[in-house]
Amino acid sequence: MAAHTKHYQTFTNRLLHLNADLELVDIIDSAMKAGALTTCDEKLFDALNEDKHVVLSNRTVSAHNRQIAINHLRQSVYSSYIKDLYEEVTDYLHSALAEAATQAQIDPGRFIGEHRVEVQVPDILQAGKLQVLIEDIVAKMFRKLENERSTTSLINKSCSKLGLNVDQAIRDKAIYYLEIRHQLVHADGKADALFKANHPDLAYTSDDYIDLRFKLIKNVREAVEAFIEEFDNQAIAAGINFSHNLPVA
Repeated sequence: MAAHTKHYQTFTNRLLHLNADLELVDIIDSAMKAGALTTCDEKLFDALNEDKHVVLSNRTVSAHNRQIAINHLRQSVYSSYIKDLYEEVTDYLHSALAEAATQAQIDPGRFIGEHRVEVQVPDILQAGKLQVLIEDIVAKMFRKLENERSTTSLINKSCSKLGLNVDQAIRDKAIYYLEIRHQLVHADGKADALFKANHPDLAYTSDDYIDLRFKLIKNVREAVEAFIEEFDNQAIAAGINFSHNLPVA
């Protein structure tokens, strides 16, 4: 029976909630198309309340405007999905690195690498316990890694710090899709020439926005899941003694 770390279980549990959001949007869309949300012709949606839903109340009642509303909701959920998934990857890597350090299962020089952290005497005294001090050091180190603002660095250097030989193809595929998050956050999803050149397999709209379709979201999810699972497997195989490793069928 294989095992996964508690950090992996936390990641997958949170991912289930994100996946449920995708399913809910699809249910709403299907219900609308089946007429379940629109049994009268006087309102855009049956449950619409003019006092509460002012914006939608001002729209012309038509199937076209209903679909516009649902499509915008879907795009918002898809965009949030990628952003939230990136944060979950970051949280997973941070927590995995922190526990590896507190369990003394690392090469200190390799672990810190170029992300040097200064610790003052008052910090040491205030920490009280060694584990608290180590967690603080790892948090500062990880913040420096995040401040590089590079998905490639985040993925590759996290592997390197633990000496994990995660297949580069798996890393690269996760990086390829996670880099979409930067465009969503900083350019509202509009792709510049460099991004399009580096991501030729993505679909784009006529005005150069990343075309957020379910197929893309599925590819993002599968690539990220594959990386997290391989990272987790490699960490356990390397003998890093994470506490509470959980068996899975």
